Amino acid sequence: MAKLLRVSVLGKFSLVCDGKTIQGLGSRKAEALLIYLSCTHRPYARQVLGEFLWPNRTQPQSLANLRRELKVLHDKLDMCISVNRDLVELTPDVSLYLDVAEFETQIDGLRNPNRLKTATTLYRGDFLEGFFIDSPAFEAWARIERERLRYRVIEGLDALIEHSLNTGEYAEGINYAMRLLQMDSLREKTYHHLMLLLARSGDREESLNQYKTCRRLLAEELNIAPSAEITALYEQIRNDVPPNPPLPPGWPRGY
Repeated sequence: MAKLLRVSVLGKFSLVCDGKTIQGLGSRKAEALLIYLSCTHRPYARQVLGEFLWPNRTQPQSLANLRRELKVLHDKLDMCISVNRDLVELTPDVSLYLDVAEFETQIDGLRNPNRLKTATTLYRGDFLEGFFIDSPAFEAWARIERERLRYRVIEGLDALIEHSLNTGEYAEGINYAMRLLQMDSLREKTYHHLMLLLARSGDREESLNQYKTCRRLLAEELNIAPSAEITALYEQIRNDVPPNPPLPPGWPRGY
């Protein structure tokens, strides 16, 4: 019978096989091997995987190390890894749930708020948070994925914030903006959004405080002043002028 494998790589790595949580595989390299096979979902030549995970070893040594880690995976996840003389891959009939694959499916619906909410809930943290091995090639691959997925969730949170501004769901929008600022405390565009959300929800004082926080952090970290656009919004709110809905065109900083 086909195995059901749940691999979670957004945030801390976790693994469930047929409903049973696997508390580690006993080896970081075995975990890295499973993660790489799951995320790329394709077969690899033994030599390629050996050089990928053990770049500073001779080919016989890297292949011997690979055999050892494949045995670890076989013992822990019987029938989930297919190995022959040349190739290594997930068993073709294994039923794989990969959180990052589901995240990408949902985040593709940038115009669908419900799908975006699902995607941002799936994003428990950055890709392979706190996971490192002594393989420059693996770390380079993980870093590229981490940055790419981080950009995608920022794009999704931005879309949800703008949706909240348009629909009057200010409390939700504030939560999304605060989450974005936890990811990047220097993101001026998010402060602009947050000030609008707070002002429209009736919290004028906190809206003004967010501008002051933005101004302080930009000065301390980047030695720059806030843009004219966000300063104008601050003056509007300070003078009790209702802020206009849209962002200024051609927003100068942020993404």
